[in-house]
Amino acid sequence: MTTILTKFKSNVEHFVKKFLHHSQIVAQNTSAQKVKVTRQNIPTADYTVSQQEYDAFRMKAIILLKKDAIQGISIQSLFQNPVHVKIGSGENQKVVIKLSQRFEWSGRVYQCEGEFLRDPGKKMHSIPISKTFKITQSLIQ
Repeated sequence: MTTILTKFKSNVEHFVKKFLHHSQIVAQNTSAQKVKVTRQNIPTADYTVSQQEYDAFRMKAIILLKKDAIQGISIQSLFQNPVHVKIGSGENQKVVIKLSQRFEWSGRVYQCEGEFLRDPGKKMHSIPISKTFKITQSLIQ
């Protein structure tokens, strides 16, 4: 009886190992396929953000801060805090560069956002999408 149980246990262990190994391979293949599809959908050209785009983003932020009459905010914080970059694809295979920056002042958190549209054929020439530029604020919690 113990021989049958030992053999059964061995078969179950073998089955579970094989099943888990197969599941792991399927998961790896699925992940590899997702990466492949993502790479196909996003142009492979080098899309680093130019100094001109950073400067335009900061200038728009300054204009929005003055427009909203947010007085006393140090412009220096716009240069000290990091700008976060997200790059995606837009209409007609053009690249959308999304910039955002967060800073705190006087008990509030300010989030500045804006997007640029870049044609892959013109690597460093981009157009600010004016309706995407905005500053939101909330209380520090």
